[in-house]
Amino acid sequence: MIAKVSSKGQVVIPKEIREKMGIKSGAFLEFRQIDDKRLEVTVIKDLIKELEGIYKGSGMLKELEREHKEEIERDELYSRRLGDRSMARKRKRVP
Repeated sequence: MIAKVSSKGQVVIPKEIREKMGIKSGAFLEFRQIDDKRLEVTVIKDLIKELEGIYKGSGMLKELEREHKEEIERDELYSRRLGDRSMARKRKRVP
């Protein structure tokens, strides 16, 4: 089957192929260039399920938790320092 590319770069997938492959409106398609004249198209029916577990075992969650903990500690330290300064200013104003 042949499909024409529009001036906007859009291609209509023939109905017969859409039906056979279960491609519906809103589906995600992944394109991979094979060589100068060929593309591989993969239908991703559920993008979330497709990406599920992609970072499993990478230690990314522990790294994010560590960074978050450090950020909280910095914020608390900053708040304490800021609180100490404002208290010092208040004490100076008192006659």
